[in-house]
Amino acid sequence: MPVPLAIGLGFYLLDENFRFVMSEGVRLLMVADLAGLRAWGDTLGFWAPLATFLLMVIQALAAPIPAILITWLKPFWSW
Repeated sequence: MPVPLAIGLGFYLLDENFRFVMSEGVRLLMVADLAGLRAWGDTLGFWAPLATFLLMVIQALAAPIPAILITWLKPFWSW
């Protein structure tokens, strides 16, 4: 298991707030709510790039989630 995935899984299992935030991100991905994802990402501030990375990992493991949504979000948090 890659180290970032193991760390993300550890946080998911041990931290209720992290679990809630990531579950909300996954829910927004599943319903393809781009505006909701942008608002969700704005609330994460400094942690947005890490959350985006974890969503990309989740998307890779759950193929029905559209990857293009995550790709569209990334430029908003890069700079």
